[in-house]
Amino acid sequence: MLTATVTVNLDHEPDDREDRRALFHLADLPDGAHLIVVVGSRTFLTYDAVTWLAQHKDRLHVEISATSTKTARRWYDAITTGEVM
Repeated sequence: MLTATVTVNLDHEPDDREDRRALFHLADLPDGAHLIVVVGSRTFLTYDAVTWLAQHKDRLHVEISATSTKTARRWYDAITTGEVM
């Protein structure tokens, strides 16, 4: 089995433009690729990040890397529902 793994760092001040820039080219990843999204302690979610990740969660293996369970759960819930809470 062959797969690809890409890490995207969203552990910065929330900014839709930066999030779009970080996620834009990931649409080119092959189905089944492993995507590691590093959010650190960032609890503020941008619409663009959540929307993109929600749209691709069924074709990519998305892993959230956070510094706390609360942060991981916030991102997980938003991506699952496709809504910024």
